[in-house]
Amino acid sequence: MTVDLPGQGLLPLEGKVFRPDMYVPMKAVVDYAISRPDVDPKRLAAYGYSGGGGFVPQAAMHDPRIRAVAMNSAVVDAYPLFSTMPVVLADQKEIDSWTTFHGNIVKVINWSWGVPMDKPSALAAANRGFIFDPARVTVPALIIVGEGEYKSAEVQRQQKICMDNFPNPLKKMVITPSDEGATNHCIMENRSIVGLVLFDWLDEIFRQ
Repeated sequence: MTVDLPGQGLLPLEGKVFRPDMYVPMKAVVDYAISRPDVDPKRLAAYGYSGGGGFVPQAAMHDPRIRAVAMNSAVVDAYPLFSTMPVVLADQKEIDSWTTFHGNIVKVINWSWGVPMDKPSALAAANRGFIFDPARVTVPALIIVGEGEYKSAEVQRQQKICMDNFPNPLKKMVITPSDEGATNHCIMENRSIVGLVLFDWLDEIFRQ
């Protein structure tokens, strides 16, 4: 089941932008999922990419009905990640040099976070409070991160915090390789390798 949480899809049109307590709408998602006769509540997993790498484990902290989580990649604290992004640090000269495509992508991101479309520098402050505590995520956990994204020192730091503090022994991190076209943020260039890693892992941990 794929869902749009606040800030995703067209929900910002309704004033529903990303929110730091994403476990609240995630509870409604889980409520619906386990109400279906075709869902096994003992094998309910949640997978999140990009911002979902913080939303999903945060939801698992608050909802024991989520039996496993996967993140691509883990976002322990969104504020320091956004604070180091080139788009946030760009001055007006650099912004003016962006292609139309690049500029419009940035505007959509701003829209999702509820900040002015022409002010990407506001994205860092908008991400204060988007956090989770890995020590409270007690279920099996998988991190998938592209090799290119993993070159970021801040990305590495946050993945290490997770792997050091997830208490469940069924935890794993997979760095997908650049030479398989699986390197950048969310690994959009090779979605098939994400599926292979994710579903092989779910098959393994739900057979325990």
